[in-house]
Amino acid sequence: MSGLFAAAAIFGVVWRSVNELDINVNRIGLMRSGVHWFENASAGAVIAVITTVAVVLIGFGSTVMYVLKYSNYPPDQGT
Repeated sequence: MSGLFAAAAIFGVVWRSVNELDINVNRIGLMRSGVHWFENASAGAVIAVITTVAVVLIGFGSTVMYVLKYSNYPPDQGT
């Protein structure tokens, strides 16, 4: 579950940053083509892509959380 929470936190920070900086995502070519694909794709393809992206983000978030938790960083100060 920590990977899910990490992915949600990253998504939330990016989403809020885009809103606060007043960035129009429709002007970004990659975003525009992605939205166009989602509008014209079948429901099965959209579900498959969203599921795949979620699994990758959750796995990445879990790995980052594990490394940060168990890598002894920052090192102990002799305690």
